[in-house]
Amino acid sequence: MNISNRWRSTVVALLAGAVGIPALGFWLWTRTPNYGVRQIGFAIETHDIQKFRKYVDLDAVSADIFTLVQVTNESGGLAGAVALTMSSSFQETLRRTITTAVESEEAGPPGIVVEFIERNRKYAGIEYVRRNGKIATVGLRFAAPDETEPLVYEIRMRDLGSHWQVAGLNVEQILLMKTKRDVAMSARLADERERQLRAAKEQEEAATLKRETAARRAVDHLGLSLTTTSVVGGGEGWAIGSVTIGELAPAGGIPITMSSSSSAAFVEPLVMIPAGESSENFAVSTTAVDEPVQVAINAEAHGVTRRVSLLVSPRPMREYLVYDPVYFDETARAYHVATCPSARGRKLFTSYQAMIVQRIPRATDCARLQAPSTTRKYP
Repeated sequence: MNISNRWRSTVVALLAGAVGIPALGFWLWTRTPNYGVRQIGFAIETHDIQKFRKYVDLDAVSADIFTLVQVTNESGGLAGAVALTMSSSFQETLRRTITTAVESEEAGPPGIVVEFIERNRKYAGIEYVRRNGKIATVGLRFAAPDETEPLVYEIRMRDLGSHWQVAGLNVEQILLMKTKRDVAMSARLADERERQLRAAKEQEEAATLKRETAARRAVDHLGLSLTTTSVVGGGEGWAIGSVTIGELAPAGGIPITMSSSSSAAFVEPLVMIPAGESSENFAVSTTAVDEPVQVAINAEAHGVTRRVSLLVSPRPMREYLVYDPVYFDETARAYHVATCPSARGRKLFTSYQAMIVQRIPRATDCARLQAPSTTRKYP
């Protein structure tokens, strides 16, 4: 009988323990920092501001966020204008903003919080919990789709006996992590800019090579011509030339280097055949010469050279129609026609230059001739 009662008591105790252990485990779980963090998430999801305030000391958190704004502003960083323009009322505004964000389905987190966390990051759980008596440091993980290493910001939590509550932010750790993140981001941006510059340079080099290849192929059939092979040197003595290629010029055109073998003829040093064209004209100007000069006009592009010749001649001696009597004044270097009509024309020579004077018959109409004693300058 006693044995049976003893066994009965044992079985009852075991059954009670089997039921109580899970209950005890749940009770202990509700008194952990992890549970408190989860309840904050549930409060935000269900827009339960009372539960949110139970697990978050909103005044302390707002004060720490304000400290982050001030420190960041002093270093010339994010949202400095907010801290300066709102200073005394910023914390109250932030509390209202957070409350609205929790209560409303449409409102999001405050902009300053988003700036620190980054818009493309999402809360990804608790990274670690470090307890020290009734105080705990909890690392919250925020991950981005394009990053393998998460961003971890620390919050401070305190044990209120019935539950754990967020008592503030680890401002120093958050600033340190933000600095590291900014440095890493700057390095990534620099690497990306370098990659883009290299890619752009490679593309430009490839495009340049393509253009040069097309240009070399085109100038294999380089042509050079002049509209005339002989001109009289001087003001009106000029010729038109043309350079041609075997196919249409590529993007950027094809520059043709021009040169002249003598100062008797001048050509522009560069002729550009425009993109999409196969020829271009140029002008050759000349200077007066005393003797005929054979000038070589050269065109060169990508190692291909072409040459044409241009004869620059002196001005021909003029023929004058004069009447007797006529004489040449060596001092004035001029011919003088005396009277009209005259007997006949005649051929005159001087030591300076032979002047051909055409023989003509006697003039019958003096009105069509120059007046007596008219001087005609020597050319």
